[in-house]
Amino acid sequence: MRLYYPNLTRPEKAARRLVDLVPGVSLAKSQQAVAQAIGYRNWHELECQHAKQRPSALDQTLPSEEIQ
Repeated sequence: MRLYYPNLTRPEKAARRLVDLVPGVSLAKSQQAVAQAIGYRNWHELECQHAKQRPSALDQTLPSEEIQ
């Protein structure tokens, strides 16, 4: 499953948080991990593809029957 965002703010913050939390992890490695976790091959693909679809709905805005 691939997640779409209106901009790269959330994935960038997630990657920077990983750098802060995991000793010795580079920003490039954390960006790669975040991109793969949300369904992209790498950070470059995330940058190019993130806005091509409507942003994915956030869990807190989904009706309970749609949350699995």
